[in-house]
Amino acid sequence: MRAPLLTLLLPLLATPAVPHPTGGLRASERVAAQPGDDLEDATRVFQVNARGRDQDKRRAGLEGLVAIGGRKAWDVVMQEILHMHTTASGLREEVDRLTLLKENDERVLASLRLRAERDDSLQDAVKNAVKWLESTSVELSRQERKLRRAEPWLSLLHEKGTGMVLGMGISDRRSIDKQLGKLIEKSEDWNERLAGIDLFGRIGTAGAGLELHGVMVNLMKERGRLLRKLPRAEEDAIELEGRLQDEAARNGGRVGAGTSAQYERAKVEGAVMHALMLRMAAAADACVLASAKAIAREDETARKRSIKGLARSLSKLKDGARLRTLEILTRTDTDLARSEAFAVLQVEKEPAAIALLIRGIVELGGPMAPGFFEGLLTHWIHHETWIVRTAAAVAISDLRHAPGVPVLIARLVEAGGRERTDLATALRRMTGQRFLPNAALWQRWWKDVESTFEPTPSDADDPLMEEGDGGGVTFFGIRTESQNVAFILDLSGSMDFSVVVRDNPGDNPNQPADMPKSGERSRLEVALSDLKRALGGLRDDATFAIIMYASDVRLWKDGLQTMTPARRSEIEPFLKGLTAVGGTNIFGALRKGFDVAEVSLGDKWSDPPIDTIFLLTDGKPSVGLVVTPEPILRYVREWNRTAGIVIHTIGLSGAQDAYLLRRLAEENGGTYVAR
Repeated sequence: MRAPLLTLLLPLLATPAVPHPTGGLRASERVAAQPGDDLEDATRVFQVNARGRDQDKRRAGLEGLVAIGGRKAWDVVMQEILHMHTTASGLREEVDRLTLLKENDERVLASLRLRAERDDSLQDAVKNAVKWLESTSVELSRQERKLRRAEPWLSLLHEKGTGMVLGMGISDRRSIDKQLGKLIEKSEDWNERLAGIDLFGRIGTAGAGLELHGVMVNLMKERGRLLRKLPRAEEDAIELEGRLQDEAARNGGRVGAGTSAQYERAKVEGAVMHALMLRMAAAADACVLASAKAIAREDETARKRSIKGLARSLSKLKDGARLRTLEILTRTDTDLARSEAFAVLQVEKEPAAIALLIRGIVELGGPMAPGFFEGLLTHWIHHETWIVRTAAAVAISDLRHAPGVPVLIARLVEAGGRERTDLATALRRMTGQRFLPNAALWQRWWKDVESTFEPTPSDADDPLMEEGDGGGVTFFGIRTESQNVAFILDLSGSMDFSVVVRDNPGDNPNQPADMPKSGERSRLEVALSDLKRALGGLRDDATFAIIMYASDVRLWKDGLQTMTPARRSEIEPFLKGLTAVGGTNIFGALRKGFDVAEVSLGDKWSDPPIDTIFLLTDGKPSVGLVVTPEPILRYVREWNRTAGIVIHTIGLSGAQDAYLLRRLAEENGGTYVAR
């Protein structure tokens, strides 16, 4: 009698597999189960190996289940896929966070070493900084090792699991579709939903792409209903943020336990609603990617039906679902999807949709539809809205389309404000030249090189970091021609600390603060000095706002302001009177920025009166309805989807959240500066 499968597999749990000279495992060591093998035994071996570190044992256990096949074996593999999808996503985020934390630690150490050459009192601080960096590096290496184990395993699970499903009969496959559909719509674990959405995009039968599109549409409808209820749910929490700030100001930064507890209770409903809305948006974005993946897998007949179905639905969609539907078209890597996306672009009227389609067609790559380049050069670069003109300029640059250079230069002559910065950036990245928004220099240069010009590789240096001819606004070295700017300034208590890090890089409240010593300035002093200079770059008639935040969020004067001589005379005494006290409500500050810019969720461009935001902070979010990086990033992603506002970020101190600030800038066309 043949031995039970578990008897054959158990040695794999204790002894390493020996590689075969030609690769893989020797035939005697493979776990290729035979018909009749016990599924329960194979499942136990798989589950033990799945949590181990030996990739050969993992593969062997997986192959044992694959060889048995069937729905029950698939259910075991599916659960591991769902688990590993969440695990790998979390590890990627943690590796990204630690990578940026390490960069920040390196910056702090380099700064301290430089200062220590002139100040012996900083030698101990240098030693501490070395320890901080070593600690971060060790943790980063640990998480990277875990990620290196997780990603190949997830990839193998996808490969083998997909093969299992594709080998099943149509009845079983439809049953699996229903199983995943129920999970996607009903699971209380949103991470599991995201994993299920991705998996359905990989293995769903024909029509899965349209089903995922339907899930996305329903998510957007529900989010829209929540959005309409949100202001009432937030009222009490926002009022209490003001009380927290006032109490901190009266008591030297201290807030009573009663007020804090009252605030925590008040913000629960608003925080829960925000969290749910952001999870819905994340799931909707996952549906976009999975739908595109599913449609690309379909045969030609089914794919044509799916793509035409998406196009027909456009006229009826709202609440953000329309733009996401267009995104599906521009992420489906097939010639038919490219053709349909370009056909929609030719008749589209909504600026936000036009800009999205231009960006998406370029990112999709492959053969460009006839007329796309011509449309960029003769139509969209001259569109009535700057969001479309900017999208066209970026597309010309990204495609390295040489005939676009004189068109961009000609547009630069006519453009004003932030658009001049966008055009100069596109030219810089395409040509490698450093003329910034100086149209005359660009014209003279083009006259000399026109006959021999060839586009250069993308230049990684950011032209916004150069001072140029002194025009425009410059804030902590970030330069823009925009005259429609919001400055968001951190006034939390730690802004009184020194810009020189010594013994408390994380601003730990349980340790003595690094207060300014003789000859040093506080973070607030440095910020206000640079802000005064930046405001001087605004011309009369410029539109601007100064948003200040600590535990609460406040505006200098109500709403947007127009720069006038009278306003200029008011700014300096106002800045001199600012003090630092309270927590760090970054979420509330960004929300106020979008409120001031009159941005609304949906599918239509809001034509914001503010097109550039500078966010400055010295710490991490500690107060507000949202205090963790990923939800804040998701919030900004949603609200900026149709606005096109550039967000620049400035981080002061070793306590800054480098991950949040870097991502905010990268995802919103801005520059991140750490000091």
